[in-house]
Amino acid sequence: MYNTDFGIQQEILSGKGRIGMVITDIFNTQRGGVALATADFASNRIFKVDTRALVLTFGYTFNTAFKEKLMENSYSND
Repeated sequence: MYNTDFGIQQEILSGKGRIGMVITDIFNTQRGGVALATADFASNRIFKVDTRALVLTFGYTFNTAFKEKLMENSYSND
């Protein structure tokens, strides 16, 4: 089983936002199969499911005191 995915991401809104796009299984190659064999019977099955997809994402970072303290690691052990 193998496939190729591609993704990009771009910062927007002065670095506070991000938009992204991912395309899964670009070449539509992902498939599976089963091979069964006994002394009296042999069977091979190859199957293909819909694996190609386009995913759009949006993320936004809020400015909060929690985030700033977390990034600075300025919490005390109290």
